[in-house]
Amino acid sequence: MLSLIRKLRRPVTPTAHGTPALARPRSLSLLRPLLRPVAPIHANAGVTLAAKPRTALSALAVAAVLAGCASAPTGNAPVTSADSTSSTAQTPTAPATPAAPPKIVRPLKIGLALGGGAARGFAHVGVIKALEARGIHADIVVGTSAGSVVGAMYASGMNGFQLNRLASTMDEASISDWTMPFRSRGMLRGEALQSYVNKILKDRPIEQMPRQLGIVATDLQSGAPILFRRGNTGQAVRASSSVPGVFEPVHIGTRDYVDGGLVAPVPAEYARQMGADFVIAVDISANPTAQATQGQFDILMQTFTIMGQSIKQYELEKNADVVIRPSLAKMGASDFQGRNRAILAGEEAVAAMWPQIQRKLAEAQAEATRGMPQASR
Repeated sequence: MLSLIRKLRRPVTPTAHGTPALARPRSLSLLRPLLRPVAPIHANAGVTLAAKPRTALSALAVAAVLAGCASAPTGNAPVTSADSTSSTAQTPTAPATPAAPPKIVRPLKIGLALGGGAARGFAHVGVIKALEARGIHADIVVGTSAGSVVGAMYASGMNGFQLNRLASTMDEASISDWTMPFRSRGMLRGEALQSYVNKILKDRPIEQMPRQLGIVATDLQSGAPILFRRGNTGQAVRASSSVPGVFEPVHIGTRDYVDGGLVAPVPAEYARQMGADFVIAVDISANPTAQATQGQFDILMQTFTIMGQSIKQYELEKNADVVIRPSLAKMGASDFQGRNRAILAGEEAVAAMWPQIQRKLAEAQAEATRGMPQASR
């Protein structure tokens, strides 16, 4: 374009007719329609540059632009200038920010710790029903005494409604096998309870349950707690439910075992040991001041309650995230006829505590997410 402008600025040589000779660019034919409204230029017009300077200069400028367009290279090759190249080279390129990996929130592993309390254990069925109705299904189940009976059934895959149906058809006589008085170490052998549990579970051992199952008993010789996680489910339940003086101790291997309520009235600690992130404990023991003490069995259970108060309080404060306490003040430990009332009390206890359970679950989930490495989320 610069060379074209230089040619256009050369002195004008007059022609034979006295009009200046204008150098026509190739694109002049394209220019004519554009120049007609301004000032038509013809070879014999007799108009000099001096006579129409503005019109001629405008025409020359447009011709120069069209000539530059006509001489522009064709094809797909990009046109770059020195200025654009230098500006591109001087502009820093921001490094690409790697996309953050998506956050995968691992669901909490929920543990259910079911405490002992003889016939009051029917309340566990109501608790399970109410929790399932609100979308909470335990991954780990640990039971003591009556809690081990319900816990074993629940761990086998039964839901709350199936447990309720089983509880309503349970015959007290089917788990009672009296011994000869003064010739044994308890009034009941406990073999009937063992057979009842194994029949319902079709002899499935503890380690083959769909849910992780733990059953707590007490070593009679050492007083140490024992957590059964393998072996005969009915036998472990029998050992965990063998109230001293009522049931004979259960002989397994070389050791004798009795009721787990002596060492773990509500086994929240063992649910935590088995890997639970969030422990829901169910305490069905009675307040000693409200417990009935009319019969021999009631007196014995009252003794258990008094002995286990300090142990239970410490364990729950340390290991339980939520403690559900069904209202069972008017129900005795031997009141099997009050099973429906106990089940309802369990459901009502969950309903009353549901806002607190929701809040604590959300807090535990947020804490677990913060504590996880980014790569594992």
